[in-house]
Amino acid sequence: MKSSIKKYLFYLLVILFCLVSFFPIIWIALSSFKNSSELYVFPIEYIPTSITIQNYIDVFTKNQFGRYFLNSLFIASMTTVITITIAGLCAYALARLKFKTKGIVMIYVIAGSMLPMMARLIPLFEILKSLNLLNTYTGMIIVYVALTLPLAVMILMTFFAKIPDDLENAALVDGCTTLGAFVRIIVPLSAPGLATAGILTFIAAWNDFLIALTVITDPNMRTIPVGIAMYPGEYSFPWATISAAIVIAVIPIVLFILFLQKRIITGLTAGGVKG
Repeated sequence: MKSSIKKYLFYLLVILFCLVSFFPIIWIALSSFKNSSELYVFPIEYIPTSITIQNYIDVFTKNQFGRYFLNSLFIASMTTVITITIAGLCAYALARLKFKTKGIVMIYVIAGSMLPMMARLIPLFEILKSLNLLNTYTGMIIVYVALTLPLAVMILMTFFAKIPDDLENAALVDGCTTLGAFVRIIVPLSAPGLATAGILTFIAAWNDFLIALTVITDPNMRTIPVGIAMYPGEYSFPWATISAAIVIAVIPIVLFILFLQKRIITGLTAGGVKG
């Protein structure tokens, strides 16, 4: 009897925790289906009395949200692919190879993530300006790759270090090159690490506001966070439209995480050797 009560209390606490944690998201989602008059009534009406999708229509018709969405999707996707590729090769070298400057390289990688963003913002702007990369996809991607690379390298090093050397040695004996062993053995077995690093990289590039606001001045090159921040006018604050835009902006991240969650689970045994 006592065990059942404890069990139900635990479930109740979990439900309450989830409700508190997800309340802002739920509130934004509900607000996106309200008209402007419902958002300012008191007492607050949490459930919309008349559901409307006009806010979602206004997001795409009254603003360049479609352009912002494509910009963010392209920049975040390319950043993730390039970062994971470079981080995988770098982490493999640091985890497997032995060379004299290995410690210096590791310190350099860790130091790259220790400086605050405000200290790096002006140098990044000046570098992009000197290279004529302001208001370009290339400039944004280079910056995001540089900023997300240290964390991705550290995550992947942990996974690579746990993989037995015997698997690679067996592949080398069978005629694989070092790169071939990395691609065929290490990468499949490191799927959880690759998925984790990919999720963090994508979210970092997708949600960034400060860098995009600083190095992008062309309205057509704005990303979603900057575009949404420009919605309020001098005498108006379109809460309903902003709520709809936020909901749309969250969907790719949710789908991306759900897709890679499956890879995290199945990747633990992918590429394994049957005994």
